[in-house]
Amino acid sequence: MLKVRRFVLGMDEADWLKVRNTVFAVRVDIASMSVEEMRNIEKSPDFDSEGRFIAELDDQPIGIVHAHVDKPISLWNCLLPM
Repeated sequence: MLKVRRFVLGMDEADWLKVRNTVFAVRVDIASMSVEEMRNIEKSPDFDSEGRFIAELDDQPIGIVHAHVDKPISLWNCLLPM
């Protein structure tokens, strides 16, 4: 059975990387990542696990989603001086 669930910080890193590293294995410009490397990234104040999801088929990870929403910015900060 297919299900999509939220990423659980501190528990799902190995499953996340199993899919990520398999997908990116064909890319020479993106290196595989270890669980230790991912946990170091998770320590960053910019890391947000809220938009991460894992797709599973028969309880095996088969896909990942990382949805990121930028923080709103004021249009006044974006205007160029004339």
